[in-house]
Amino acid sequence: MGVHQDPHTYQTIKTLLGIDINEEDWRQDEPIFILRAQDHLAFRTIDFYEREASNAGCGPSFLENLRRVKDAFNHFRVEHSDLMKVPD
Repeated sequence: MGVHQDPHTYQTIKTLLGIDINEEDWRQDEPIFILRAQDHLAFRTIDFYEREASNAGCGPSFLENLRRVKDAFNHFRVEHSDLMKVPD
């Protein structure tokens, strides 16, 4: 885990995630938190976030995309239980 403030790091993250937004919408000093599927806590964290997002009134498209992410994390943890670990 780390904090990065290098503009190139943010550009790399945006490219990897397929984010196509203009610079006004993406502040380089805005923290980003990334979960890995092998993280034993990730699925429960996403599940909690999904409930909170639904309760907060997030739009159906956002919630559907979030469900897809959650399903992918669940699939990974089932198929690769041997790779799951608690972060160190």
